[in-house]
Formats: sequence, C-alpha cells, structure tokens
Amino acid sequence: HIPSLLTLSELCIAQRAWPEAIETLEEVASTAREPAPKLTALFALASIHQKILVRPEEAERALRRARDVDEDNPRAIRALIHHLATKSQGEDIDAALKLQCKLEIAQLLERLATVEKDKNTKCEILLELADIRGQLKDQNLVEKALIEAVAQAPQHARAFARLGRLFKVEANFDAVSYA
Repeated sequence: HIPSLLTLSELCIAQRAWPEAIETLEEVASTAREPAPKLTALFALASIHQKILVRPEEAERALRRARDVDEDNPRAIRALIHHLATKSQGEDIDAALKLQCKLEIAQLLERLATVEKDKNTKCEILLELADIRGQLKDQNLVEKALIEAVAQAPQHARAFARLGRLFKVEANFDAVSYA
C-alpha cells in the first residue's frame, strides 16, 4: 500500500533511520503505478542522498529517474539543473565533464522553457539559457534564446538590453541585424 509506505518513510526520516527510509522510498519508486507517489519518493531519495548522506551520484540517479517518470515535470528538470550546476562547479572536475554538464544544462533549460507556462519565468529561463550558450561559444543559439526571451516577455527590459548588446559591434550598432 503506497500511502502506507510513504508514511513509513516519513517516520523513518523523522527517526533518522536512513537505511530504512531509503529502502522504503526505493520500494515506493519501483512499485507505485501513479507518477505522483513515485516522484515524491524519488525527490525524497535525492534529498537524503544529497543533503544527509552526501552521495551526489545517488542523488543524481534519483533525479534522473524522476525526470524519466515525467519528462515535463518542471520540479524534476529544475532539480537536475541545480544538481548539474553544483557538480560542474566542483574544483576536482575535469574540463570535459564540465563541458558535458553545461551542454546537458542547456538542453534541460530548453526543455524547461518549453514546459514553463508563466511568460516572465520563461523569459528568465531563456536568459539563463543564453548565458550558458554564450559560455559554450554558440552565438547563433545565444541569439535564438534572446529573441525568444523578448518574444515571450516584450516588457522585460533586461532581455531587450541583452539582445541589443548582441548587435553592438565595437562602437557601432548593427541596426539591420537587430531589427
């Protein structure tokens, strides 16, 4: 009974019985038929692995499983983006893995922008995507993200300013390309 297992996992967490909590949450994640309890269990697993047991690989695995349960779940996408951003900031990470993290973050931001409903939030996501694409030196995709950001929220001054700076060449302004 999935609700009973979730309650049991909460009790284990309250008692700081981490192995039992993990076992119960894994059981929910593997046997639940509905997406909601699966996602609840997987997010709890990720949190325990990340914050309590300091097992980032296990946390990432749980977050990826959550995204697989519902590819359009904004919470799962955001959590995975946050995890990858933290992972890429590590000092012991090599350049190839850092690049791989940034590429995946860019893909996840594109997905998040697609599923986000609020236009201002979508604009902020697209501005962040433009930053990542800029770090990856892909100017065409930077331009595309900024144009989409302006299209989503025309009143967003920062989006217009970023788009305008993209077409400033030295002291001149390329008005034709900007238009």
